[in-house]
Amino acid sequence: VEVKPEVVADRYAGLEVQRPLVPVSDAHVEATIERLRQSLAQLQPITDRSEAQPGDVVTVDYQGHIDGRLAGRGEHRDIELGANGFPPEFDQALIGACVGADVEFTPTYPPDHANADLRGKTVRFTAHVERLSRKELPHLDDEFAKDHGACATLDELRERVRQQLQAEAARAADEAAQRALLEELSKRHD
Repeated sequence: VEVKPEVVADRYAGLEVQRPLVPVSDAHVEATIERLRQSLAQLQPITDRSEAQPGDVVTVDYQGHIDGRLAGRGEHRDIELGANGFPPEFDQALIGACVGADVEFTPTYPPDHANADLRGKTVRFTAHVERLSRKELPHLDDEFAKDHGACATLDELRERVRQQLQAEAARAADEAAQRALLEELSKRHD
């Protein structure tokens, strides 16, 4: 039976670590509000053309095969062309594709790709273009703040977001300092 050893922390006086507090800038606040705005975007069908263009949201069904075996699939997936949500090859293959068309392309993933199953692999994708849409973003005004931030004004929403980001930064700094203290403490004890 394994038992944990009893550790007596007696050499902790004088430990010093950094508390890495990241300041919250106006850019951080605006980026957070823009992410909220993007998450609330509505998709409006494009009816005046059938060819996909940069900035469009293309709804596709797709399958990916590696060496003849199914490696992944998606149904009714929305891909915003140019938003870097999918590999760049998706954008390149879908720009100019018409609604109802089947598109085939074979990207090779880099050796350092985040997904270990795709690293250095060539994937044969087939995609069927179902429809085209465009994002319609809500206006960034006091009504937006009332509807989506429970604030009376946009300035009040910005201040609330700033306070939340500052609280998150303080929490992250405290956790980093605690990890550093524990690491320093463990170095002083066998």
